[in-house]
Amino acid sequence: MANKRGQLTLSFNWIFVLIAGTMILLFFVGIIMKQKTVSEQKLNFDVVTVMDSILTGSTVSEQTINFVDISGLSGFELFFDCELDDGGGYEDIFAQYGITGTTASSELPMQVLFAPKTMEGNEMITWSLPYKMPFKVMDLLMVTSTSIKYYVIGGKGSDFRHDLENATSGFTIEFISDISEISAVGNLFHVRVIDLDGSTLVDGAGVPEELANAGVGVVTGVLVGSTLGQVDYFTASGDKWNRLTGAGSVPIIATGLFEKEASLYGALFAADDEVYKCNMMKAFKRYSILVEIYQNKLDSLSAYHALDGPGASKTSCKGFLSDTTGNNMEDTLSSLSGELSTCIEHGYDDCLQVEPLANQLHELNANLRADTCERLY
Repeated sequence: MANKRGQLTLSFNWIFVLIAGTMILLFFVGIIMKQKTVSEQKLNFDVVTVMDSILTGSTVSEQTINFVDISGLSGFELFFDCELDDGGGYEDIFAQYGITGTTASSELPMQVLFAPKTMEGNEMITWSLPYKMPFKVMDLLMVTSTSIKYYVIGGKGSDFRHDLENATSGFTIEFISDISEISAVGNLFHVRVIDLDGSTLVDGAGVPEELANAGVGVVTGVLVGSTLGQVDYFTASGDKWNRLTGAGSVPIIATGLFEKEASLYGALFAADDEVYKCNMMKAFKRYSILVEIYQNKLDSLSAYHALDGPGASKTSCKGFLSDTTGNNMEDTLSSLSGELSTCIEHGYDDCLQVEPLANQLHELNANLRADTCERLY
């Protein structure tokens, strides 16, 4: 009996040791896993902080293309998002970027950033261009990477294609004459076809065989109208090009006065029509603030030209500022402010009248300069 009791005690001890050991092991495994999760979260937020610095610095450098080595981030998929709710106005915008599948992200309340929905790669490209309407509103930032390839087809001999060729040295971009020159996707993260004359991107038209088997969302296209005044977005769905749901021709709101219209170039890099409109609404919000500032400056100019003295009281100057009925700085800025208020409240499609008013403002400012008056900008 004593021997049996000893055997039972020994078995119980081993069972106790086994259970206790398992509990202790699980405890330390839990600590390790928790520490690993915390470390990964910290790393993810560190990546976003680094991206903040890169994007902020790139925006400050006007008309600059930067090639940024991000090989240390090559294991991360970055996402860029800008959403409008059904209202479509500025107050309904939510924009952010971050690391896919994590909570690590950063909001973009004012910065205008045109980028693909997701991006990976060893080298990121940022391109900053000033948006002028007609005075500078802000710098718009295009973001892509060398793992995203652009094919430009059509528009041969046009000024726009020539400018695009000169500006994109170092990009993964190929200027082609025929769609048959397109290669397979291979190791590229994304492929975009830029059609400058409607020879390739037509709703329901065939996708090149080399691109037809790519995954969903890997191959997209943007069609630029011959007047450079509108764009259409497409996605490759199997062997067909499909216009993106809800996408009609998106008007490009620009004065046409400058060699590189930032709003047009931004359309080439935006993921789709909704992302493009969403970002442009942020530019219009800043535009409305600047118009208020210029209205205050106009008051100072009007007061100056109302004074007696050489040059100050020139009749032509006062006429351009406020005296000439229906065609003066005061009325134009007031109309522009009203149009921008409507635009910001209702959305991109209600912003189209901003363009002719911006051109009128440019003409009036040129008249001030020609008549040796103090200019508005």
